[in-house]
Amino acid sequence: MQSRDLAGGRRVLAYIDESGLPNPNDSCTRPVLAAMCVTEEVDRQLTEKLYTYKRALLGTDVELKGTKFLTRKIFSGKYSAKWSLRRELAERVFDLIGAAQLGLFAVIMQRPLQKPHAERGKLPWQHRALLQRINAYVQQHGGRTESATLIYDGEGAGGLAGGLAFCMTSFLHGDPVGQTFTRIATTPMFVDSRITPGVQLIDMVASCIRQYEEQNLYRLRFGKDAFLSALDRYYGLLKRKTMDLRSSSPDTVLYGFYRMPGEYFYVSEEQALKGIPKDQRVTQGLVKGKGKPQPKAHRISVEIE
Repeated sequence: MQSRDLAGGRRVLAYIDESGLPNPNDSCTRPVLAAMCVTEEVDRQLTEKLYTYKRALLGTDVELKGTKFLTRKIFSGKYSAKWSLRRELAERVFDLIGAAQLGLFAVIMQRPLQKPHAERGKLPWQHRALLQRINAYVQQHGGRTESATLIYDGEGAGGLAGGLAFCMTSFLHGDPVGQTFTRIATTPMFVDSRITPGVQLIDMVASCIRQYEEQNLYRLRFGKDAFLSALDRYYGLLKRKTMDLRSSSPDTVLYGFYRMPGEYFYVSEEQALKGIPKDQRVTQGLVKGKGKPQPKAHRISVEIE
């Protein structure tokens, strides 16, 4: 299996996309924010192979999206040859990701019951947690001078007060925590997914993780269901491309696929830094030293707290 380390001397591209929105009115129950970290050299290889696959199977450079290529209809076997070709393309895409030298990270959320708290210019916690992992990955698995350029689809996440670009700039330049993320370039890029293969790949990744979580495949048996079987297989490939990272706090681990506690949707930055009263907590152990420890998969680092 290919290493998940980065090759030295190359700029790192961090493609970021979300599947589902953390909004009570959204149909998705497990929204996911995910990132794929690759060097420019690996990104070029992925782009060339993906283009070849698309032309060979579909005859055109169609845009990859989870809503079109990761659906039960594609895997049902009851439709025309066109759906079989799309299924084959999905297979090749996840095999391609599984064989590449890259790192994957994801923040997995629950659909909030109320509209999340928003402050103008404040980057939401799920984005902070993802940036923390990107920064740590480049720091621990890259060269001494490498930094990651953040690449988002279109204008990035919607519904943020001031917009994602404004929130990101405020965080990286004006927030004490953001200023410590020295392995992240302070100017993010916003691109058109139709002509950016890296964004298409992370769209597929985020969609797979979200649907895997929503179907509870980590604890359910799915028998001969072709769609669920494919999701489980693809998720296994993705899971092998992530890793747990060291934090600057010795008693904290940054989990590669991280399930964010629901409290983080409803508190201001000031409240989170001071701690949340017990009667307002959805799960225990949000703040270090208060309440019972969280389950391993739910811990978050001291920097984000």
